[in-house]
Amino acid sequence: MEGANVTGHSKKDKDRFQRLNDMGCIVCRQTFGAFVQSEVAHCTSRGRRIGHQATIPLCPWHHRGVPMGSLSQKAMRELYGPSFAKSKAEFEEAFGTEQKLLEETNKWLG
Repeated sequence: MEGANVTGHSKKDKDRFQRLNDMGCIVCRQTFGAFVQSEVAHCTSRGRRIGHQATIPLCPWHHRGVPMGSLSQKAMRELYGPSFAKSKAEFEEAFGTEQKLLEETNKWLG
């Protein structure tokens, strides 16, 4: 599982992380109808991770602001919208809060 260090996590956590990676980026899926490989993003409260079951799948751009391929950060923002790492407020305005995305993710996972 690329992008996820699962050492020391419970079986339930590892299973969730694998399912998130298989699901693809929730933002790209909902906004563009596209599968884009994801990494596990932990939801936070007051700057602290809530826990391993409060996780959502985000692509490197939407999670950490890492452009895909040879695209610049400006091009990525124009094409895919804001990155959580670059501007949480703009990200949440465009795509919803972490809590809303967590709820949507959990619906997809069943």
